[in-house]
Amino acid sequence: MMKSDFLRKILNIFSSVHNFYLNHKVFFFAFFVLFAFIYIFLLNYYTPLLSDDYAYSFIHGTTQRVAGIKDIIRSQHLHYLLWGGRCIALGLAQFFLYLGKPVFNVINTIGYLILTFLIYFHINTSKRINVPLYVIINLLIWFFTPAFGETILWVTGTCVYMWTTIFALAFLLPYRFYSSDPEKFKLNSFPVILLTSILGIIAGWSQENIGGGTVFAVILFLFYLKISKIKIPWWSIIGFFTSLGGYLILLSAPGNFTRAELVHNERSIFVKMLYRGTMITKDLYLNMYFMFFIIAILIVLYFYFNKKQMQSLIKPGIYFFISMGAAYCMALNPGGFPQRAWFGVMIFMYIAMGILYIYLENNSLTLQLKRCSLLFLIIPFCITYYEALTDAMYVDNFVERRIGYILEQKSKGILEIEVTHIVAKSEYNPRYTYDDIDWDENYFGNTGIAHYYGLNSIKAVKEDPYKGFNLSRYPK
Repeated sequence: MMKSDFLRKILNIFSSVHNFYLNHKVFFFAFFVLFAFIYIFLLNYYTPLLSDDYAYSFIHGTTQRVAGIKDIIRSQHLHYLLWGGRCIALGLAQFFLYLGKPVFNVINTIGYLILTFLIYFHINTSKRINVPLYVIINLLIWFFTPAFGETILWVTGTCVYMWTTIFALAFLLPYRFYSSDPEKFKLNSFPVILLTSILGIIAGWSQENIGGGTVFAVILFLFYLKISKIKIPWWSIIGFFTSLGGYLILLSAPGNFTRAELVHNERSIFVKMLYRGTMITKDLYLNMYFMFFIIAILIVLYFYFNKKQMQSLIKPGIYFFISMGAAYCMALNPGGFPQRAWFGVMIFMYIAMGILYIYLENNSLTLQLKRCSLLFLIIPFCITYYEALTDAMYVDNFVERRIGYILEQKSKGILEIEVTHIVAKSEYNPRYTYDDIDWDENYFGNTGIAHYYGLNSIKAVKEDPYKGFNLSRYPK
């Protein structure tokens, strides 16, 4: 009898909490948004400048520091002619570097929140607040995004990957809204057409796989409108041409051909693209096999509970194929396909998964599955975040002391400096996957830092910067 009374009290507590949640969804949504702001801001705060950040603090190819917007425009003009077409992304990086790291920390954290909102609205076009969905979006980004630190924390990397994905999702949002409810979202006003045109150019001109993925996404949405016999509005056609125009500007940069010559070999263009496509397929499996497994489970559950609604799978299918298209667009890039370039590809896949997730009916079984999935991810998140923040604080302190040593040596007139190399222990730190100061003084990152601090040269020595430091939550 006592056990049954205790169990009844526990169930009553859970029921009261659930009822409180149902009556205060706005509060819980705001709480998790604030929580996301805090945990991303802290990681931004404890992530110092890295490699390319030093180089992009100068006008491209010169010894002159960026001192304003005119310098950024000049720098990106030179970059376009001499190195590559990513003027939007790298111009933004130079702007943030000009403003300073403290300002960037705040703006970039807000940018992360904008990214999560855009993913949320691409998944959930209704006005209903879905708190678990927002939590899951953040957890997906945390656990499944390759090179997290390089794409969300590192100044140059976040501009090239996270911010360009933000531009693409913002540009594609009217297509998503209109395709979900043409009567409700007519979007025929001049401001919408103007904004779509501007965002189309920016999204297309962003970087190779996001630009190509954006153009491919518009084609898929227009095809969907056509087969669904929904009127295709003028703004959507204009958006296609502006995004295509931006993408062509990106690809036709003279600097791209200069870079291609640096990796020149005797293979034909067809063989090169075939090889890149093969490597992309291999990486696709390595990076996304678990995503495919989750999607397969969601589709099975969807068919089990929605046997006669096959047509609804078209929407997640669109984002699935956008993700695939964005991946294979990198076959056009002579510079290869680093792990950080999978960022936009993964984001489109998260949207496909999210749409399947909200399609599942909220019966007792699916509710339990959703709750279990949240619990399964939240506990590991707390553990891995603790480790990521601990490592970030250690690396930041190490870099700060190293900078102090560089300035001290410089004040003594010593301009050929050797410092300790560091590789972060946490996979969420950009220094885990991206090179710090190298042993070769002529390495790109080394020359950028030497230039930044007015040195003749700088190189690393082989010492253990983690001596006495234990990242693990378990004592040795």
